[in-house]
Amino acid sequence: MKIGSLVQYAGKVVSGPNDIGIVIDLIDKKCWRTSVNGPGVNWSIVEPEPHAIVMYSDERTVTIPAIELRAISEE
Repeated sequence: MKIGSLVQYAGKVVSGPNDIGIVIDLIDKKCWRTSVNGPGVNWSIVEPEPHAIVMYSDERTVTIPAIELRAISEE
């Protein structure tokens, strides 16, 4: 995945154009996963991970962990 890639949430079925976004930036930031680490947040034990800043057709931007995205092939 790189800047300019078309992406959607991994495992999500494409149901329309609003489900697909474009990566406008790549950053590293921490992400606390309660399903893995539990509800008590302790940022000192979490390492930063790659995130993509994704822009959708309605011009909103969302920061999403890269592991939760899949690239859409342009055929």
